[in-house]
Amino acid sequence: MAGFKGSFKHTIDQKGRINIPAKFRRAPGTAESFIITRGLNSCLYVFPSDEWDKVEQKLRSLAQTDPNALYYLRATLANAADVQVDRQGRINLTANLIKLAGLGKEALINGALDRMEIWDPDTFEKYLKESSESYEEVARKILI
Repeated sequence: MAGFKGSFKHTIDQKGRINIPAKFRRAPGTAESFIITRGLNSCLYVFPSDEWDKVEQKLRSLAQTDPNALYYLRATLANAADVQVDRQGRINLTANLIKLAGLGKEALINGALDRMEIWDPDTFEKYLKESSESYEEVARKILI
């Protein structure tokens, strides 16, 4: 089981490749393949294969007659891509995923325990600043 922590800025090259931080490539349970899909708040989720298996189990349990469940299932899987880490430690982002996350030349790769998140740095900063509550207020509610 991976335990992704930390934040790293990396460049996206013209072919849509981005380096996976070495720390994340060496995380326990991390293999050489990942599944990337649309995340929440305009980021991308990058799951190691073993963690993606857990996501798939949850997706399989969704009620196939629930319109919201079907929408989520379709939007998630339509944008999912299996990727391999190359010899330089890079993965390839599809043009569709780059567009969904509003990525430019730079990206922020954040650890999120069971997955990595890829953000446009400005979008992430805006997300943090536009929270309706401060970090301290949210922490008090969650940690108590």
